[in-house]
Amino acid sequence: MEQFNKSQKRALSWMADRQGSAIFMPPGFGKTRAWLEHISRTAGHVLVVAPKVVCMDTWPRESVKWGYNFEMRFLHGTKKTLDRLPHVSLINYEGLPWLAGALEAHDHKRFPFELVVFDELSKMKDVTTQRWKAIAPWLERFPRSTGGTGTPVGNHLKDLYGEVSAVDLGASLGVSRNPDAAKAYREGYERFLRRWFEEDEYTHAITPTWDAEEEIMDAIADVAVSFDINDLDMPPLKFVRHDLHLPADVRKQYEELQKSNLVQDLDVYAMNAAVKSGKKRQFASGAVYNMKRELVQLHNVKADHLRTLAGELQGSPLMIFFEYVHDYAKICDVLGPVPAIYGGTPAREVPRLVKQWNDGKLPYLALHPRSAAYGLNMQDSGHHIVFWTLPWSLELVKQGIGRLWRQGQHNKVFVHSLVVVDTEDERVWDRVQEKDGTHQRIMNGLL
Repeated sequence: MEQFNKSQKRALSWMADRQGSAIFMPPGFGKTRAWLEHISRTAGHVLVVAPKVVCMDTWPRESVKWGYNFEMRFLHGTKKTLDRLPHVSLINYEGLPWLAGALEAHDHKRFPFELVVFDELSKMKDVTTQRWKAIAPWLERFPRSTGGTGTPVGNHLKDLYGEVSAVDLGASLGVSRNPDAAKAYREGYERFLRRWFEEDEYTHAITPTWDAEEEIMDAIADVAVSFDINDLDMPPLKFVRHDLHLPADVRKQYEELQKSNLVQDLDVYAMNAAVKSGKKRQFASGAVYNMKRELVQLHNVKADHLRTLAGELQGSPLMIFFEYVHDYAKICDVLGPVPAIYGGTPAREVPRLVKQWNDGKLPYLALHPRSAAYGLNMQDSGHHIVFWTLPWSLELVKQGIGRLWRQGQHNKVFVHSLVVVDTEDERVWDRVQEKDGTHQRIMNGLL
C-alpha cells in the first residue's frame, strides 16, 4: 500500500476489521481515495451517499484519477433502477426517501447492496429528519457500513449520536426496541440526551454534563477513529483575526437595536432573538434590511479593510466567503466583478470556476459557505482565505478552509476573519472557538 498515506492505510485497516465504521478524517486527507480502495475489495454492489456535487463530480473524477474506473452511476429514475445496478451507485442525501421507496418495491428480491458509504457523515447527525426516517428501516440490511466526516462535532457534541448510529445501528450509543426503526433511533436519541446532556429550563439550551465527552468517546471508541494532522506533511495553517470598529453613529444605532429590538430612524425591527441576531450581523457587515425589505447601507468598514488587505497581498489569489447577497455586492464594489459560487450559480458553472481558480486565472473568487463546503478541490491556486462574515457552524468554517488547506497545497494557508468588535461578529467568533475546542478534544481522544 505504498501509494497510500499513513492516514489512508489506517482507515483501510479500520474499515476492514469492522462491520460498521466511522472515519473522522480532516478535509483533504484523502477519505475518498481510501473508500475507493475499500470498494475495490468489495465484490457486491456498493451504495455511496454524498452531497450532490460530490456525487456528480468528486467520486467519478477521483475514481478515474486513481485508476479504478468503476462502473458508476447516479441513482434516479424508476424503482426498477435497482434491478440493474452498477458496481457503485451514487445518491445524494435528499434522495434517500426515493431510495427507501425503491427498496420497498424491491423487497421481494435479494437486498441489492453489500456496502453503504456515507460520505460527509455529518449529514446524518439529526435522526429527526426525513432522510433518517426514510433510511432507518434499511440500515440493518446492509452487510457492511462505513462513513466519514472531517467535522463530527461541527456544531454540537450531540451530533455524534446520529453520525455513529448510522453505521453501527445504535450499538454504541443506544437504540430502543421499538419495531418502527425510525422511532427506535429517535427514542434512543432521547435517552442519549437524558444520559449525557442537561437542558436549561428557560433558554432550552442543551449542554453536556461534566463527564459527557469522556464517556461518549469511550462508548464509540470501537467504531470511530480520528487521524493525527501530523500524519501528513501539511503546510502550516495560520488564523488572523482583523479587529474592526463601527463608526460612532452606526454604533449608536447598533446599541439601540441591542436594547429595544427597534432602530426607529432606520425602520429596522427584530421580532425575536433569531431575527435580532441576524440584524446585528448585518449591521456588522455594513448593510441591513428594514421592515419594507429595503436594503439600508450603513458603513464600509469591512469593504475598506478588504481593499487594504487585497493590496497588501500584491496579487496573491484571494478566496472570500460571504453570508449575505449585499456582502457579495460590497465585495464586487471593492474588487471589481468577482466570480462567485453560491446558491444562484448554475451547477454546470461550478466545475468551470473551480478549474479557472486552480489554473491561476482568477485573482478573486467569492463563495457562500453552504455552496462550497463539500467536494471542491481548490488547493492548486491561492493560499489566502477571507471570512467576510464568519458562519455560526464550525463545520462550514472547517469545510471552507478545507477547500485550500488539503493534500497538494504547498504554501502556508492564511485564514483572515473580519471581526467588528463588540458586535454579533465577536459573539460568533467566540462560539466558533468554543465549538472548535470540543471538536479538537473529540478528535484527539479518538486517535
